[in-house]
Amino acid sequence: MEKWRSRSVQVNVVGSPIVYPSNKTITAVATQRVTFSLEFCANPPITKAFWIRQFKSLPPGTEIEGLIAHNVTESNTRHCWKAELTISSVQITDNGEYIFVVASERGMAGATITLNVTVSTALYDVTFKETRSTAFRHSSKFTIRFLILFYSVYFFHFIVFNFVFLFYFFH
Repeated sequence: MEKWRSRSVQVNVVGSPIVYPSNKTITAVATQRVTFSLEFCANPPITKAFWIRQFKSLPPGTEIEGLIAHNVTESNTRHCWKAELTISSVQITDNGEYIFVVASERGMAGATITLNVTVSTALYDVTFKETRSTAFRHSSKFTIRFLILFYSVYFFHFIVFNFVFLFYFFH
């Protein structure tokens, strides 16, 4: 009977880090506060962790130009931690990809979270989505109402300015 009794065995899994983002895509309204959250697991523990945004590296516990990389906190799961990046007031220029990278002596892992910024007013609704380019990134997908509004205001100012200039210059 003794050999059929159960015994507890503890298994220690060792390997490269793994990153689990809460969301892969987030949509936020301009001027809104937004926080990216993710969990990562690593055994052995990580040696480096940082966020990347447009060639800027933000290690946990730093703040640069409205981006706050919070300190890493422990998760409820063994060998796992939580990381967060907050944008205090989202702007259209914040549109795009945010990358989180962790490294341990066993390897590296990362996750990409895409932010889509939306601007809403009474006159127009515009959603800016990132398009990929090797040279630069730009926003697209404007609504027709926004373009009509933009060009009509531009044309009106052009006509008024020229009329005032000509009237003033020749009288």
